[in-house]
Amino acid sequence: HFKYLSKSFEEAKDRGYITFNPIKNWKPDKHTTPLQQSLTSVELKEVLSESKWQQDFLMNGFEEFSLGYRLLDIMLLLFVSCKRRGEILNLKIEEINFKAHYAYYKETKNSSKGMTYVIEKAFWLTPEMGKLLKRVIGDRTAGYVFPSPIWLKRCKNPDEKFNGEYLSELFKSITCEKVPTKKIKLNNLRHTATDIMEKAGLSDDEIDACLGHINVKTALPSYQNRSADAIARRLSKRTRKGIEVLCIAVREFF
Repeated sequence: HFKYLSKSFEEAKDRGYITFNPIKNWKPDKHTTPLQQSLTSVELKEVLSESKWQQDFLMNGFEEFSLGYRLLDIMLLLFVSCKRRGEILNLKIEEINFKAHYAYYKETKNSSKGMTYVIEKAFWLTPEMGKLLKRVIGDRTAGYVFPSPIWLKRCKNPDEKFNGEYLSELFKSITCEKVPTKKIKLNNLRHTATDIMEKAGLSDDEIDACLGHINVKTALPSYQNRSADAIARRLSKRTRKGIEVLCIAVREFF
């Protein structure tokens, strides 16, 4: 990013927009990325056992509004799928195929050069995950898997999806209480999942497939002209082994 910014200033200088490159002699500060902490299996179960996760409503002042699902349902799907908060909260019913055991969706990303590109993503659905999703979705046929009542809609978030910030703050407060010796945030669940998969004997490739994403256009060229269903089946199967291990780790909470 530093080199890209410097080149941008050089181009602006060449075109006469500025007289000199203001960062030409700058040196980026040394930065050491802190080691990420994770929860042990025992600590994870202690956190998920907190009664607040059983809550199936949210408060709007003194009014209680039903969600139609438990907060624990979001946490379980988030953990076993190894996805980020936004991916699960943005997941729609239309993107789930119970018969073929997968959830398939697309994400639009922005590159450092200002270009946008689409990433195809999918993850495997175990029987436990399928039952959870069917219970959450009920008779609904479209919309977000985890919607939020319209009365709680935020002005900056016109969509009726669950408030991710609330989920993160709740997780942080519970982990601070249950595991005061560690600084754990919601995104540390992915590190916890990694540790569990490593201890289960999964290879680096199997773990990466579960944690990351596959760009079909580059990684699976033979599939780029295939149907969405073919892509989803191929991608989800790569995550199956890791997700099955994680489901076993928290099976008692389903």
